[in-house]
Amino acid sequence: MTGEISGSSFNSSVWREEAFKVTPKLFRLVVLMSAFSLIAVYTTGYSRGLISLLAVPVILMLFFGRGLLRKPSLVQILSLTVMFYSLYSFRSQVSGVVALVEFTCLILVLQLQVADRTRTVAGAIVLSLMLILAVAAMNVNFLFPLSLFPYLVVTSLTLSEISFLWHQNLAGNKASNNGLKAGFMAKPWKYLVILIAYMVVWVSLFYLVPRSDAYGLASETSKRRLTGFSDSLRLGEGGLLEDNPTVVMRIRPAEGSLVSPSVLRRMRSKLLRGTTFPNYAGGRWYRAQTRRYFIDLRKTHGQFVLIENLPAKKKLHQVEIILENTDPPVIFVPDQTATAEFDASFIAVETDYSMYFLGKTSGRRIYLCRLLIDPIEVMDSSVDSLDLHGHMRMYLSRIGIDERIQSLADRIASGSTTINQRVTATISYLQKNCLYSLYEDKPVSGDPTAHFLFNSKSGSCEHFASAMTLLLRAMHIPARPVNGYSMGEWNDMGGFFTIRQRHAHTWVEVFFPNSGWVPFDPSPPAEIDEPDNELEVLLVYLWEIYEGNWFNYVYNFDQNTQMIGFKKITRAVDENFSFLINNLKNHFVIIFLLLAFVFISLKRFQRKYKPTSWIPDWYYDWTETLEVRRNGWETPAEYHCRLLELGVFTPDKEVELKKLAQLVDQSSLGCQSHFQTREQAMKILEKIGKR
Repeated sequence: MTGEISGSSFNSSVWREEAFKVTPKLFRLVVLMSAFSLIAVYTTGYSRGLISLLAVPVILMLFFGRGLLRKPSLVQILSLTVMFYSLYSFRSQVSGVVALVEFTCLILVLQLQVADRTRTVAGAIVLSLMLILAVAAMNVNFLFPLSLFPYLVVTSLTLSEISFLWHQNLAGNKASNNGLKAGFMAKPWKYLVILIAYMVVWVSLFYLVPRSDAYGLASETSKRRLTGFSDSLRLGEGGLLEDNPTVVMRIRPAEGSLVSPSVLRRMRSKLLRGTTFPNYAGGRWYRAQTRRYFIDLRKTHGQFVLIENLPAKKKLHQVEIILENTDPPVIFVPDQTATAEFDASFIAVETDYSMYFLGKTSGRRIYLCRLLIDPIEVMDSSVDSLDLHGHMRMYLSRIGIDERIQSLADRIASGSTTINQRVTATISYLQKNCLYSLYEDKPVSGDPTAHFLFNSKSGSCEHFASAMTLLLRAMHIPARPVNGYSMGEWNDMGGFFTIRQRHAHTWVEVFFPNSGWVPFDPSPPAEIDEPDNELEVLLVYLWEIYEGNWFNYVYNFDQNTQMIGFKKITRAVDENFSFLINNLKNHFVIIFLLLAFVFISLKRFQRKYKPTSWIPDWYYDWTETLEVRRNGWETPAEYHCRLLELGVFTPDKEVELKKLAQLVDQSSLGCQSHFQTREQAMKILEKIGKR
């Protein structure tokens, strides 16, 4: 008997790498899995230009079912180029985590070009998993699960296809692909089981592995560059106009009464104050060279007072602000905030009450604000009674104001003598004569504010605030534009406001001698987009549920929350363990009898439903009719080889014996059922006969 059907030669042919080639279907599954990992990187907001560029070869590989660059030498040269590019990026302003992610993305796409063997496919799978883990280590947003879920589904399908090919090679019968595939598809519920297992593992890792803020990983990856909060702001050049869905902060009422309809309605009108720009020249607003004070919060237990001598009858409502690690580190507070409480030791405060965090911290920042939610009761004053001196003069500066603006201000102020009258008249004029639009007509030359007032009469909130500020200054009223955010979107499910970059806003603060700086918003009221049909209403509701759960159970899950949860679990285990020990002592006899009954029942069940051998019944019945019995350690192939050597069967029966051994392998590996293999085996046994 030749060694073709021996155990050692059979196994060596099965595990030979050349016999395990990648099919177009497996290749497309691996490419699709890699695509979802690239989409996960895209959801972080980083390297979007690179991901968009890599989308082209990924789509082409999905279409052709093979790599585009079939020469390994060319791929190696490109890999070296990618390595030098990543080293250069690492030395620049790009953070280390982002540079590593970009390098992995490029290497993954290059690895797919030569993925024609299982070894290279395994490398691509590992790289895609590395990308998913890197994204999970970042401060991920609510879009990450939308790419993670399909990634897990495709991963289960990919591993199932690899398992199918492995069983196909192990069975050694390439002619029975249909039957082999039917055996794998006979239990489609296994994909659901695999997916559930993946989700359980991911959730367990998320809640058990120490959070990224413990290692400082999120400090770089979660940093967001805010537009419109630098030292200057030019009208018509981006600024706050960017329609960016990136979450900047979330505001959650700390009191249950705050979410009542009446209180919630007043909360929606709140503005989140950031920075001011008092100086204007050539269509650009500039920050003032004011002095910055460093406040030691350790003396006040982290509390900073913004409104002095607050009447006792005024009720303060508390909100929790969860701010992303933004750049610059501006502290945003709602208007009419009386006190703010931080966990930092120091903060920086300027003379205009713009506040900043000091230094770098990992992850997000959380602080509390106690504020008044009722409208400000403005104590009006006459314009002639204003006695301005010192630094207040900068807010009356009319340097660079167009002469036409001065003439328009005189017409608007005609017949009014108080500050509030002129403020109301200015807002009324702007809202009646100008339209709100993000697509303004930019002037070729000259002052963009004058162009907005007299030519285009269409602009953004920056144009409205700039025009109102210059008009009030022309009326001898101190005013300054303020950059910040509107209150954003209320989430009923989560009970919080979501403030995104697109909610950035500009308004005006006007000085009243008896009330201080009072905010006014000259921009026309924004139109609320309501759902058009019931399906859209349902989708919006489901989205709110998803985003609310994401915020409550994922986004808000930090290192402190994890440690509190571990302490609660430990305390519960200790209490229940003590309770269990006491009950065991009191009911020892009953518990002993119950355990004995369970043990006897399991023994009887095991004897009655003892699992069958991996050898099919028809093969076991056939071996019982032979003179030489099969040893328990022998495989069918080894047993048949021994039968031929002992002369139980003649050499002309070798082919039929080999087919019979393959049928046993297919049946034992689950590729075909015992019933399917029995029919084929009966035909082979008729040819073999008995000796």
